[in-house]
Amino acid sequence: MAMLLVVKLLLRQLSRRPVASLSMAGLLAPLCYVHEEAEDIYYTLRAMYIKYWSRLHRLSSHRQGIVSLAILFERLLQQQEPELWIHCLNNNIEPLRIAVPWMVQAFSGFLIPEQLLFLWDLILGFDSLLLLPLLAASVFSLRRENLHRILSHDSAETILSDLSTIQVVPLLQMALTQHTG
Repeated sequence: MAMLLVVKLLLRQLSRRPVASLSMAGLLAPLCYVHEEAEDIYYTLRAMYIKYWSRLHRLSSHRQGIVSLAILFERLLQQQEPELWIHCLNNNIEPLRIAVPWMVQAFSGFLIPEQLLFLWDLILGFDSLLLLPLLAASVFSLRRENLHRILSHDSAETILSDLSTIQVVPLLQMALTQHTG
């Protein structure tokens, strides 16, 4: 039942705009900070898309596909913030509706370029997209006090719409020490 709801939500999100136009520009632009030559940007984007980003743009049973990442996000949020999870359920706030665009775009367009590149560097270093739902759940944890004060999904979207102040590395370190400590 839960898997069916996740798939329906993902299909709704992915069908709103063509995935290619939604993602390619957002995935390309940060690489301009890394490479000067168009050829280098192209080959880096191609390699990252084949290895990582393509998993975010199609429904599959891959353990690092968007469906699995969405389920992991919900489980992490339930585990990290059970009171917030219940508050969201009681007020028809759908955390996954907010977090899916972040994950589908690998946070491109949501984080400032420096922080986005830190995140992508960690994804490359750990060779894992599992950092995306971990970061998404951590953003909810960071904003939990404000989220507890609101009673609608639209208000939650407003609270979580600006990620420009998010510091990726300290937030992920905090989340990882909570899970291991």
